[in-house]
Amino acid sequence: MDGMESMASMFSSMLPYASPFMCVNMSGTCATSRLIQLRQMGCSTCSVERKIEKESGPRQEQLDWLGMHQVVNQVHAMADKRAKTAGSAGEFVCILFQWQQCEGAATRASDFGGLVFTDMTGTRFLVIETAHQDSTKARSRRQADSLFSVLTYIGYKPKWIRHVTMIPCRGDVLPKGLLESQGSLEDGSYYGEVNQSNFVPSLTEMTMDKIDVIIGRDKSVQSHVQKDRESLGISLQALRASVTVPKPRYRRADMPADQLAYCCSHCKQTAAEAGVSALLTCGRCKIARYCNKKHQAAHWREHKIYCSAKADATHADQMNAEPVNDQLID
Repeated sequence: MDGMESMASMFSSMLPYASPFMCVNMSGTCATSRLIQLRQMGCSTCSVERKIEKESGPRQEQLDWLGMHQVVNQVHAMADKRAKTAGSAGEFVCILFQWQQCEGAATRASDFGGLVFTDMTGTRFLVIETAHQDSTKARSRRQADSLFSVLTYIGYKPKWIRHVTMIPCRGDVLPKGLLESQGSLEDGSYYGEVNQSNFVPSLTEMTMDKIDVIIGRDKSVQSHVQKDRESLGISLQALRASVTVPKPRYRRADMPADQLAYCCSHCKQTAAEAGVSALLTCGRCKIARYCNKKHQAAHWREHKIYCSAKADATHADQMNAEPVNDQLID
């Protein structure tokens, strides 16, 4: 979780019926939190379109905001035409404008996704990447695979995610048929479709552990996610296997994501690079790893919202640390 969700978590410790998901942070980047809130509160409450409209403007440093606003308008114009025949089922709402699988999953700017839209049923999604140094179809495809994996792991049953890479300021437009619910969208030069039959699993074990910690912060959410997962008809172990990244997906420039889990959560170095015999792991959640106590303390503000411990802790110095094997995954 991030932002207002973590603040709500503090209130939940004082108010027994308060949920850490009761507040929606329009600038939040955690896709897991937003998708949980989407199910609880609906599309309108989770919409970030007012935020994008407010930030869009003529100033040079806000060109990305302006581009995103243009994309939102294009989607709405396309949806309005479709709504004449499909009714409310033709509507799409933007729920994320900069996102990662869960808080802390992205380690560099290029890891963050762009715009995410959903229809009113929460089963069809759009991933649209705007002006970026890596503005290729492959980029939007990677983000679509990533989102599909998160949706599946938390019990959603997405019918499809259609992805587009475009640069609005140069006149790029959305492909025809992007919002059509029937059939599949044939791949084009800058767009395509991800569904159950072709998505590439994109979650690491560490990311799934973090997602489970987020879900576990509210018993009601945990119960609903468990039921949704059971409705998939497979065991949790099989579900994890179905969305686990099958091969290296680089997040640090020189290291695959599955090996990044064996880096310090603060400085992203392996034990060998940090000059220590082994990394330390958080003695409470058993997820985060560190070079030393100093880095553990520095990372505590970010990590504390994931730590699954029930005991109160006000500072990272109060946390225990245990050595773990630093051998990298082959």
